[in-house]
Amino acid sequence: MPIALAGAVVLWGRRPRRGRRAIEQGLDRLAAYLGGDLLPSLTATVDWLNRYWAAPSRPGEYHDGPLHCGAAGTALGYPVMVDVEPDGLSHEMVTYPPRVVIYVAAVPALEPAAVPSGHAGRLRRAIGDAGFTVETEPDAGLAARATPPTVEELRHNPADLGNLGPLISNLAALAAAEGAAPAPADLPAHQSPAGTAPARDERHGLA
Repeated sequence: MPIALAGAVVLWGRRPRRGRRAIEQGLDRLAAYLGGDLLPSLTATVDWLNRYWAAPSRPGEYHDGPLHCGAAGTALGYPVMVDVEPDGLSHEMVTYPPRVVIYVAAVPALEPAAVPSGHAGRLRRAIGDAGFTVETEPDAGLAARATPPTVEELRHNPADLGNLGPLISNLAALAAAEGAAPAPADLPAHQSPAGTAPARDERHGLA
């Protein structure tokens, strides 16, 4: 009995590592598609937000369980990040739902490009059909959040994270259709004085 219990404890302890490995493999494939990198920690995802995302994030988006991971790169020239926290957190004090969020960093273009009428609407419908809802953050870009059923599906099939490339391309095309240009790195609000270490913007600080 003690040997059986010890074996069960070992196997249980390996479950998060196996789950994280599968998520990392899916996101690593997505990062390659985006010409970018895997973001293996909350610090890495927050650093991306500090560089590119000029809007506050929700408190729950700083929660990172053992399976949290991200990926970053570019799509149609737009900086992109995918943030995955498939477990969430729930107790008597606070509840943070599981999340899969795609950020497309964009700023208003000086001369918005002319696009066919209805193109943006068709892109939004396609993104919705893929199980994501799109929010426009003025002066920051687009944030596409997976619906709860989509988060659950990606949690059980993490390899599908590697198939989000076409959806992300649609998001980038939507940003262009709505008259936004790719956000520059190191937005003015995030820059630190010359000769000093980069300061963490309070909008995306870690507690």
